[in-house]
Amino acid sequence: MDNVMLSAGKFLEIAQSAYQRSRYQKLNFFADGGQDDAIIAVIFSVMAVEAFLNELVELSRDREDLDARSLFLELELLLAEKKRLK
Repeated sequence: MDNVMLSAGKFLEIAQSAYQRSRYQKLNFFADGGQDDAIIAVIFSVMAVEAFLNELVELSRDREDLDARSLFLELELLLAEKKRLK
């Protein structure tokens, strides 16, 4: 495994923090309602899912189990199809 940077956990942490702030601001009468933090929570949640899938594919390249490699190859193909459709 060559320099795989694991970032899904950090993205999820940011999303959870923004979600908690948006919940608190919704209760605060003088706050803006937490819309900014809600958007941040959604965006970083999506980023965390995508990062997790990318990390899963990258980490699977070092595995010896051929069944796992074929599964992750399918995931990699799905990611390539997703990028093609963008």
